[in-house]
Amino acid sequence: MERMSCDVLVIGAGTAGLKAYKAAIARGADVLLVEKGPGGSTCTRVGCMPSKLLIAAGRLAHDARRAAGRGVHVGAVEIDGPAVLRELRAERDRFVRSVLDDYHAIPDGRRLQGEARFTGPTSVVVGEIAIDAAAIVVATPAALVVCVVVGGLVLGVLNTVLTESVMEATDLPRSVASSAYSGVRFLGGAVAPPVATLLADTIAPSAAYVFAAASVAVGLVIVVAGRRALRRVDDGPESPRVEAEAISAGEVS
Repeated sequence: MERMSCDVLVIGAGTAGLKAYKAAIARGADVLLVEKGPGGSTCTRVGCMPSKLLIAAGRLAHDARRAAGRGVHVGAVEIDGPAVLRELRAERDRFVRSVLDDYHAIPDGRRLQGEARFTGPTSVVVGEIAIDAAAIVVATPAALVVCVVVGGLVLGVLNTVLTESVMEATDLPRSVASSAYSGVRFLGGAVAPPVATLLADTIAPSAAYVFAAASVAVGLVIVVAGRRALRRVDDGPESPRVEAEAISAGEVS
């Protein structure tokens, strides 16, 4: 069996995999990329891009039918379904070609065709080739689904714990406490993307992660400093009467 080694092994030649490959190459790393299919983005082939083309066609028909209300008369609007699909496939193929150009531009010696099978934390086998890598990037739909499910599970548990803690730690009515807590949460969600982009553009791509870690540290300090207010959370659940009043008011589902 042939053996190869590299600094970074990228599994999957979709959008994320190709970006990871380019980023590692730009930093001078020795990179290998493995793809078992034709390469290219799932989004480009069968996902968001084709669906957006269908939506665009529907929006054009919708606007044309409403144009008379703005003084523009276009006559009867008919949708030629087969023609719409032909145009969709043509545009889809153009998108795919642009992605595949990047994929096929990778030297043959750096691009391996086949299914990667893990044999260790930093080792895989692709066909008859054993590969040892200092780091492995898994950019496949299956990995994405697993990460989303596991991440959603963790976030759901944290959200429940935090929400209940907020409700128990205050003397304010549940509706007021819930509104204040949700406002802070949603404000953070709205501010985070533009701040992360600004940090990445002005400082470095890693700056957003450093800022996030610092925010977590600040949050821990606040929790520790306010531990007296949180002690009542451990006093036990609310009385049946309080819970009944909350349910009757529609504040607890």
